[in-house]
Amino acid sequence: MTGSEHQREKAKVVAWYGRGPHFRKVLAYLRQKYPSFPSCAVVPSSYPQALIAPQVDEIRTIRGALDALYHAWHLRRQGVRCVAVMFDSFRLRTIAALCGAEEQGCVTLDGRWVVFSESLARYALRRARKRILGTLQSLRILVHVYAFPVRNDAIEK
Repeated sequence: MTGSEHQREKAKVVAWYGRGPHFRKVLAYLRQKYPSFPSCAVVPSSYPQALIAPQVDEIRTIRGALDALYHAWHLRRQGVRCVAVMFDSFRLRTIAALCGAEEQGCVTLDGRWVVFSESLARYALRRARKRILGTLQSLRILVHVYAFPVRNDAIEK
């Protein structure tokens, strides 16, 4: 058995908490989609673990950003089949990418599975482009408001 086969054999599915009301839906979705894989929940230390203990095989608690990076690195070394996060945000996409899972995505509030199909770099560039264009649009509006004020005689006509 090669190293990659051994790693694939002990791969797990991971649900990463992201401050949302539907975390238990995410766990149920992963259990339904991957019934033969062991499941792992990564939650903050303040999360009530008794709520999710029956649904998962392993619970990991994180205390901060560095701890989250450590757990992502550790999960990557163990082998991860799927990482499900709760929202499509840049931070959660980064965590999912750092875990090195074969499949990455989020479960929406209504229970739909959304796969992260584009790379993290392409996603970051698209978000930066959107932010820059939005800022330029806001500046254009400000220039029109202050450089070309509406005159009272134009309103009366």
